[in-house]
Amino acid sequence: MRGRGTLLFTTGGTAVQPHQDRAVSGVAYAAKSAYVRMLHDALAAADLLAAQVTIVGTVGPGARHEPDTVAGELRRRQPLIVLR
Repeated sequence: MRGRGTLLFTTGGTAVQPHQDRAVSGVAYAAKSAYVRMLHDALAAADLLAAQVTIVGTVGPGARHEPDTVAGELRRRQPLIVLR
């Protein structure tokens, strides 16, 4: 393996705010979080980042999350980012 790079996984709000109508998604997101964290740890020595961003709400100009703010959070190179 060579080089630098990022594997970015996304999930929706039920990953951190479970909802009875979306229970299956919440369970799947929990499994994905565990997988991404293990992948992050395994790839760290190769200078590869595996990260997961969970966004609760909408993204867009004038929406709950402004695109520039989301982009700034992604540049932090953290394994888990939660935007509420």
